[in-house]
Amino acid sequence: PWHVSAGRRLNLEEGCEIVGLSRRGIVFGDRCTVGRYGSIRPTNVLMDEPGEGMRMGDHSNLGAFSYVGCSGFVDIGSRVIMGPGVHILAENHRFDLVDVPIKEQGIERAPIVIEDDCWIGARAIILAGVRVGKGTVVAAGAVVTKDVSPYSIVAGVPARIVGNRGEAS
Repeated sequence: PWHVSAGRRLNLEEGCEIVGLSRRGIVFGDRCTVGRYGSIRPTNVLMDEPGEGMRMGDHSNLGAFSYVGCSGFVDIGSRVIMGPGVHILAENHRFDLVDVPIKEQGIERAPIVIEDDCWIGARAIILAGVRVGKGTVVAAGAVVTKDVSPYSIVAGVPARIVGNRGEAS
């Protein structure tokens, strides 16, 4: 528990799982929610070295049945809404050696940043090393494999820009 900290009014819904063991901890701002059966895992507690961890800004939520693999650091801004089944994965398995089983080649960690005021649709996937710019909308089912500029609307597999919300006034 000393690896998990929260501001005021953290809402942890039924069946959620938070593994705190990490280098930078799991940090929630004020009025955050982890939805039903959501999972935050910086490491495999049985055999891997600790991952980096996660920070979630004020008034943000992780939807029901979502998963955050934060072995690479995951930084979620304020007022970010995430639908059910979102997956955020801050590591990839190495697989370049054909004479070594993939499971034995190790992993590469890369941070993920989701800036303030984003909407991540149901079952979207955000992969390691990606920055999602402020005010972005990620469509349901999209797979985000590279950085997204602020106020964009992205959709598809892999995700591509399909619109722009325009500059905030």
